[in-house]
Amino acid sequence: MTGVLYCVKGRTEVQHYDKLSAVSGSGNPFLRLERDLVLTAGATAALTADRGNIHALKATEYTRMTDVFPSYNRDRAERARYYRIDSSPCLEQRGVFEAEESIQPV
Repeated sequence: MTGVLYCVKGRTEVQHYDKLSAVSGSGNPFLRLERDLVLTAGATAALTADRGNIHALKATEYTRMTDVFPSYNRDRAERARYYRIDSSPCLEQRGVFEAEESIQPV
């Protein structure tokens, strides 16, 4: 899936992650930080099926965002996953984090 994040107003910190094929000893996936950026009014960030599609947004002031994505279907909605990402890197690799996966928002 490809999509665009558009900042209409305000300031938002955005982290994009790629899912690695490796898993932790507890079976949790590892995510690699692909991009770390700040969106301000008028700025955009792209998401693709292969790169940066796992993302976290944190508004640092009052912000309005628009997500532009292709139309969803039931199959896509059922495959959606949410991640709780550890705050400390792991694997002795910069930018690699263990994440707990869920089918419900965390």
